Amino acid sequence: MLSASAIYWCIEMASVELRPIDQNSLPAALALLARGFPERTEAFWRVGLNKILTMKDVSSARPAGVIITSDAKDIGILLTIPSERPDDDGTLRKVVNLVAWYVEESHRWMAARMLKKIVADEATVFLDLTPNPAAEIINQRLGFERLTDGFLIYLLPVTVFRPRHAAKVLSFDEAGARLTAFELTTLRQHQALGCVVGVLRTANRYSPLVFSRMQRRGLPGARLILAESKAAVSDNLSAISRFLLRRKMLFLRMDVTRGDSAAGSMASRWNETTYRKGGGQAGERVDFTYSEFVFWGT
Repeated sequence: MLSASAIYWCIEMASVELRPIDQNSLPAALALLARGFPERTEAFWRVGLNKILTMKDVSSARPAGVIITSDAKDIGILLTIPSERPDDDGTLRKVVNLVAWYVEESHRWMAARMLKKIVADEATVFLDLTPNPAAEIINQRLGFERLTDGFLIYLLPVTVFRPRHAAKVLSFDEAGARLTAFELTTLRQHQALGCVVGVLRTANRYSPLVFSRMQRRGLPGARLILAESKAAVSDNLSAISRFLLRRKMLFLRMDVTRGDSAAGSMASRWNETTYRKGGGQAGERVDFTYSEFVFWGT
């Protein structure tokens, strides 16, 4: 996750040490997160971190982040979620979600330069899906590209009556033989984390779907986490609506760019951006797997 050059640079720059977040360092990590993000409780952070630390085959033994120490004092934390995704040629590429980044004010002068070193690994894709305004400015300076601008909301009891195509959403047990081992593992793990998973069948094509549960104004709904493309979702929204309604979900949130079609949506919002760095063009695929949207439901 962190390159040796980044670690050595930090140590040389300001006598800084980085230690991985694991079960042994979890109490210190939780204390830093509670200090850096007072709007969240320590219990909130503990739930997600425990899920990450106990999940098998997600991080390939890479840590869920690092605690930053200077002169034997914990002065900051970089919380990450490591995972792997297959490229078009099937090669697995490292992916790192930057979830929380906090450095005490007395050492904040080094924060942006440290992050620059950390995200310099061209072989890794870095995602920042929940940046605050200050992080957005840093992201743009560090070469992150805007992945989405905001989101659309679809009301499922309405979109279920869209014209039907020859599409159906199957359980992954029904479609298991049509999926790769990687896709099956992804669906099983996200189902175990409380997500709703399925497989969209269109003609002779089978593609995984993952939705996280969420609420909006007290109503239960779904957030799109994984799909072959946004177009595949909007083109087959009737079948997807039936699938989600059977699971007592009333709306669907889909993160989009301003250029994506808003036809049929009931609401939109353009001030929740997501960012990506590395890995070439982002394309149409939606992939927020192994992200804070899954582990924390944010």
